[in-house]
Amino acid sequence: MFPMQWLTVSQIVSAISLLLTIICLVIVTLQKPSSELHLAIVYTIFTVVSCLGYCGIAFSNGDVNTIILSTKLRLLGTLVLVLVFFLTSKYLKVDLPLYFHIVVSAAVLFVLMTIIFFDAPESPSLANPLSWGFFCRHWYFKEFEVKTVKGISYLDYQIGWGYFVYLSLSLSYAVLLTIIFARIIIKKKRTDIKNLILLYLIIMIPNVCYLIDLALRRLIGPAIPIQSVVLGRAAATLIFVYLIGIKRFCNVSDLASNTFFDSMNIPAFVIDSNEHLVNMNKTARGFFPEVKDSMIGKQIYQVFNGPLEPVINEILSTMADESGLEPLLPENVENTISVANIIFQPKIYKIISDDKVQGYVVWMEDVTALKNESIEKIQALRDRMILGFSSLAENHDFSTQGHLHRTSSYAKAIAQELYEQGMFKDQITPKFISTIEQVAPLHDIGKTYISKEIFNKPGKLDENEIKIMHQHTTLGAEFLSETLKESSNSLFAQMAIDIALRHHEWWNGKGYPGALSGNDIPLCARIMAVADTFDALVTVRPYKRTFTCEEAFEIIQNESGTHFEPGIVLCFLSISDKIKELKNKIEMQDRKLEEVEEDFYSPDSLV
Repeated sequence: MFPMQWLTVSQIVSAISLLLTIICLVIVTLQKPSSELHLAIVYTIFTVVSCLGYCGIAFSNGDVNTIILSTKLRLLGTLVLVLVFFLTSKYLKVDLPLYFHIVVSAAVLFVLMTIIFFDAPESPSLANPLSWGFFCRHWYFKEFEVKTVKGISYLDYQIGWGYFVYLSLSLSYAVLLTIIFARIIIKKKRTDIKNLILLYLIIMIPNVCYLIDLALRRLIGPAIPIQSVVLGRAAATLIFVYLIGIKRFCNVSDLASNTFFDSMNIPAFVIDSNEHLVNMNKTARGFFPEVKDSMIGKQIYQVFNGPLEPVINEILSTMADESGLEPLLPENVENTISVANIIFQPKIYKIISDDKVQGYVVWMEDVTALKNESIEKIQALRDRMILGFSSLAENHDFSTQGHLHRTSSYAKAIAQELYEQGMFKDQITPKFISTIEQVAPLHDIGKTYISKEIFNKPGKLDENEIKIMHQHTTLGAEFLSETLKESSNSLFAQMAIDIALRHHEWWNGKGYPGALSGNDIPLCARIMAVADTFDALVTVRPYKRTFTCEEAFEIIQNESGTHFEPGIVLCFLSISDKIKELKNKIEMQDRKLEEVEEDFYSPDSLV
């Protein structure tokens, strides 16, 4: 009776753990796409494999083949820890050197082979795939046999040198991750510290449980009724589901496009929807040293007081506009801040994700020139500022990374060639060419108002989703009209609005949103349509395959006179070699930029 009780406990624990991990896998796969989701799916799949191995051993009834196969599954599931290390490092923006990837990948491949083929026959046979790894026999386990103690069957083994390679991998990645996490948390370089602590627990819990299992084997023998590791894996997976499904792992600062945000030469802050300070850029730290890093996470009322009170006023005004209520502001408040002979006025931009306001970017606009009765400086700053928001649109749509940079170059190349060929002499000038290059990145600014679920949906959109997608043109134009209404550069403002609103119009009148046709479509939008379509064809999107440049040229040529203006298509095709060179050059520049990018999370900053 006593042995059977032990066996029952082992089976119940294994079965519950397997069931929990399968449920977690289903929940995780139903979440919306994100970089964190990829990490969660990989981890959960391998956890299911590992728990399946533990469950198979518990229900094996002493069958040798079942125990051997289940042991392999259990061990293979542990290899995900190395993969999770790489994915976690990427999430933390820690750039690991190429040689590190090569060495670790080779070690993982070696361990993988030793696990799969530890029971291989001593000689190879073409008819038996298991025998193909005969040379790996005894590398992981020197000797092994199935034993049953107290009703529980298990694989008794003598470890080989391959096991020590696996152990070294696990120990090395655990130590390295601990150092990385500790440095980030101590230096407070992340605003999502709670998330990082949970992520660290997810990675370390199984390792701690493994040590517990080793201790239990020494105390009560190899046949232990409760495997701590299987419980640890289930617990770690539940934490993952909490992060992905409930807490959403949503870092508003990331949504605000960190690269652009921290490089802005004007002070800026990120506020979440609960009125907490989430992040601030380097310029803000320089101009407003009273707002310290220790204030991140605090209510804006605790941060922006005294001279910075206009920041709160701007946020309250924006929230009041959304709710339809009157803002509760003091009367006759002058909404400006004076620092070092510079007069700032707070402006606000809503961060929208999944059709909800997730937070706000508050930036300080230099209005010193305006106070001196000269508006030229402030208008120029506004024109440059609005260009920065195009990065928010690209960050919002994960499938179009780099799209804005490329389409800007393509549009400029087409306009330049039209100018050199003497076409549209009354419209295309050197100023037209430089302006279209500047405003081209704004063509998809309206995407920040569209749900990311629609952008990242694999396959075709349904009718309602298509209607929502089409709204990005009008929403973008409305935003630009409001933001640029005081711009002194009328060409810049008008071209930005025309491109945002009309870049999906068709030459034959079958486009959207206005079904314009022919010359009724602004020239800049007709040029943008070709540049935008070409880049969409030759890059990865969730709903289609990637076309070659030659295929894209052919598609655009076939749609001349329907989708595109024939004259612009002829011009575009005449510089096809130049377009391909631009594409390759920009992609190479982007790769180099990623390699040399200095951010808070580089390896040097963690040492």
